[in-house]
Amino acid sequence: MTNRNIPIGNVVKDYKIGNTRIKICDDAYRDKTPEEVQEILRRISQIGFNALQ
Repeated sequence: MTNRNIPIGNVVKDYKIGNTRIKICDDAYRDKTPEEVQEILRRISQIGFNALQ
């Protein structure tokens, strides 16, 4: 299943594993202050920690 209507962000890494193509974009971090990036990473860390509980 593919959705060709999804806009491509600022791809910073593009690779394939088998038949799967993986694109890593920095849209969530681009144009953010270092403090905003740290807050995003803190929230991601908390979500991961909570998932392991």
